[in-house]
Amino acid sequence: MKHSARFFAFGVVVLMAGLLMASGPAAGQEKRLTVYGSTQEMGVRHITEAFTKDTGIKVDWIRMSTGETLNRIRAEKSNPRASIWLAGPGTAHMVGASEGLLQPYLSPLRAKIARAHMDDQGLWTGVFLTSFVFTSNPAILKERGLQAPTSYLDVLKPGWKGQIAVANPTTSGTGHLFVASVIHWLGEEKAFTDYLKKFHANSFQYPKSGMGPAEMAGRGEIASGITMLADSYYLMTQGHKFTLTAPKEGLGFSLEPVSMLKGAPQPEEAKRFIDWILSPQGQRGVYGIFPYPTVVGTNPEGFPKEKVVDLDMPFFKDFDINTVAKQYSAVLNRFQKEIMFESK
Repeated sequence: MKHSARFFAFGVVVLMAGLLMASGPAAGQEKRLTVYGSTQEMGVRHITEAFTKDTGIKVDWIRMSTGETLNRIRAEKSNPRASIWLAGPGTAHMVGASEGLLQPYLSPLRAKIARAHMDDQGLWTGVFLTSFVFTSNPAILKERGLQAPTSYLDVLKPGWKGQIAVANPTTSGTGHLFVASVIHWLGEEKAFTDYLKKFHANSFQYPKSGMGPAEMAGRGEIASGITMLADSYYLMTQGHKFTLTAPKEGLGFSLEPVSMLKGAPQPEEAKRFIDWILSPQGQRGVYGIFPYPTVVGTNPEGFPKEKVVDLDMPFFKDFDINTVAKQYSAVLNRFQKEIMFESK
């Protein structure tokens, strides 16, 4: 699945720059925006700080895993505390849309985004694509006599018992994407009976956060963790020496969107944020912390073309995020009942 860079016309870039400069907060009045972020903490901080720098709007943000964010939005449905939901797998945003938790906004910048990467009603709009990788500690691999996994089946081998981890699918979008990918590869019945039970027998634990498995691998607790590529790359910039590999059978992908919450207490600021993150300025903000996503929307002039990580992502060509979203609750309920609550 290939996604080519697309560029704004010069006039649109100039127009957006003018809008961002001209629509700052009025003198003596501080505008604020509350954001729930479902990507890594550093990513939420970096993106919101870039937004404040460009627009003058102060941002109060809380970083939570995808499942936690969705549950909090559900709990606050009658009295929303935040206006924007930033990133996390788009399947969770689709679930939020189906439950009436999101508010439509048709940003004019959606014209540069493929229809498959956004909701027709404007309930969510894609920002970038990514997926998970096996994030392995070379020293532990050598110590255990293991090779970096290049297949889903590799981590089912006896030598991997207690050496592999993925985040809890009920709290983490990364964990859910892993399960959804295995289901796409094998079909639901074989995924649960032939694969996930065996994976569970070898798994170290299911941490709450998607970055947790890579952090455990970095500390030498396990040989490899299944983590989103952007998270793995971020940990590498912090000094971890990882080997990154992808399963040859293929990968589901995460379309990471931005959404406005229904009843948003700061609707105008929320619209400004969506316009900004889809603009060239906002895309630079995204790229600054996620140097290897496939950007689905507007790419600024000078957008880096080189790969920062030499790794091809073998996305399943027919992976349908709409189907995954419809199956979201049923799959998670089955995983809890048949996998997590089973003794090893």
